[in-house]
Amino acid sequence: MRLGIYGGTFDPIHIGHLRMAVEVQEKFSLDKVMLIPCNTPPHKENGAAASTRDRLAMVRMAVEGRAGLEASDMEIRQGGPSYTVATLEALQSPEREIFFILGLDAFLEIHTWREYERLFSLAHFLVLARPWQGGRAEMFHVEHYIRKNLAGLAVPEPDGGYFRTMHTNKRIYFAQTTALDISATHIRKAVNQGKSIAFLAPESVEEYIKRQGLYL
Repeated sequence: MRLGIYGGTFDPIHIGHLRMAVEVQEKFSLDKVMLIPCNTPPHKENGAAASTRDRLAMVRMAVEGRAGLEASDMEIRQGGPSYTVATLEALQSPEREIFFILGLDAFLEIHTWREYERLFSLAHFLVLARPWQGGRAEMFHVEHYIRKNLAGLAVPEPDGGYFRTMHTNKRIYFAQTTALDISATHIRKAVNQGKSIAFLAPESVEEYIKRQGLYL
């Protein structure tokens, strides 16, 4: 099975998250994309605005009925700070080929993550850039970052359009996704100001936010 792992705070999950998951699933022929709300985000000082219960409920609603997308509570069940290395280790199986999905901005900070070297032996990387991030200048910056911070871990594959991890033969792919100017921060702010979030989040998520009185 080709399994995509897409973690995040999802506070709340929105159309941008879902569109990205669908495009990656299609582009890389993934059998499934697992969306995993974190328990406690280690890289965010203020944590999440909504509870773990509410964030998980919204992710489940958002993917309900969508073939190939699945919500997982594994990081919430684990408790404590959610570290990607622990999640990827727990998902290892001879029957799975794992693809870790993250944005370009997050990738360019990967050297600050816990046991980041091990991540490159546990999964292929699918690094997603917005259209304005995929130019030559940006990719030059990426190559410089890899040479500086990931030396000995990854090398460019000649004419392959990806990087290959050394020793484990995993790959680091870079791809563009549709630019949707939507953020969870914007949605929380809009809700707090009494504005509509119609078409920014799935209707079921929008109704759940209203019903539970979130982000007020």
